[in-house]
Amino acid sequence: MKSNMTFSYDSRPILTLNNDINNSGRQGGIDLQPSYQRGYVWNADFKNKLIYSIIRQFPIGNITLRVNNGIREVVDGQQRLTTISDFVNDRLYVTGEYAKEIIKYISQYLMDKEEDDPKLNKLVKRLGNKTGAKFKFSNLPLDIQNNIQAYNVSLTSIANAQDDEIIEYFQFLQNQERLRAGEIINSFPSTDLEHFMNSINDLELFLQKIGFKSNKRHDFDKHFYSIIGLLAKKINYGVTDKKVIDFAQKVTLPITNQNLIENMINNINKITTNDDITIGNIESSNVRSTKYLLVMLAYNYINVNENMNQKLSTFSMLNDKFSVFNSAKEGEIEKAFAGFNQKVIDDFRNITLISKASHNLEDVSRNMKKLGYYVEHFYGADTIPYQD
Repeated sequence: MKSNMTFSYDSRPILTLNNDINNSGRQGGIDLQPSYQRGYVWNADFKNKLIYSIIRQFPIGNITLRVNNGIREVVDGQQRLTTISDFVNDRLYVTGEYAKEIIKYISQYLMDKEEDDPKLNKLVKRLGNKTGAKFKFSNLPLDIQNNIQAYNVSLTSIANAQDDEIIEYFQFLQNQERLRAGEIINSFPSTDLEHFMNSINDLELFLQKIGFKSNKRHDFDKHFYSIIGLLAKKINYGVTDKKVIDFAQKVTLPITNQNLIENMINNINKITTNDDITIGNIESSNVRSTKYLLVMLAYNYINVNENMNQKLSTFSMLNDKFSVFNSAKEGEIEKAFAGFNQKVIDDFRNITLISKASHNLEDVSRNMKKLGYYVEHFYGADTIPYQD
């Protein structure tokens, strides 16, 4: 029988929260890494924005903690609390445009102070750095440091909760926004799928190279796990989020076709470690292009060892062309594929249809093999059709 969760509400200054984080192993401490949290994944942009918000005294949202044997575990707000702790403990630099904006704001904020502040003068000089402005907490004037330490963070504390209740609560944490499957998966106690995700050497760089927006990181996790489920023949392509979540929660290793999954990861790592493969070949990926690419990498349907800039650019262009098959405008297909062999058009239509409804691994693999061929051998209207 499940216990009855209880909720209490409070607010604490950053000074207190940071002390609690530094004492994470003691009674009343805050644990940033409970088993149902996966890790710190925020990029520099998110970190800079959070520090900017705190210095400007903007609200940063509620933090949810679970009280478990006297230790408070972060349920929601891990990225924010980790960033705050890293900053006030001088482990984080604020950089780029947000660093400049903050320095300008601080200069304006303290302009009426009677005494001259050496730290403020040094901070303002950083605006002229050729390598760009950056600062850490200890570089800030004492008044600003005190404001940050006194900044109040809203807290919700949960008591008498078991792991499965925490997962359930996480799924309904924000009534105004439907949580994505990737976020829910990451709230589970550690799953076997983490082995695969952790095998990616530099996920952030890979996402940049394939044009995946960093603020949708959890969406990538969902797509990645869904393709693992497809390759393992546990779920079909295009299943509901619920089925992806159920698969991620219950899967155990080893699984069917694990060699394909490992090959996909190996090719991902080849893309990230090859400095010749640049960012910008795919301006912006979508669900279809991301999942299609992962399948092609699993089967080696494209050779990642040569001409990958051109191949990624071609893949991006083909993905744009696929969109015409969803258009209701008369004549759009004929316009987009004027002069093309009809077999090529039919192949592209079938490849596009994979992104609609549910398909098994055999259907997906067969069509991604065709797509891999066209990525490698696309010459516009002169393209020679794929031969089965």
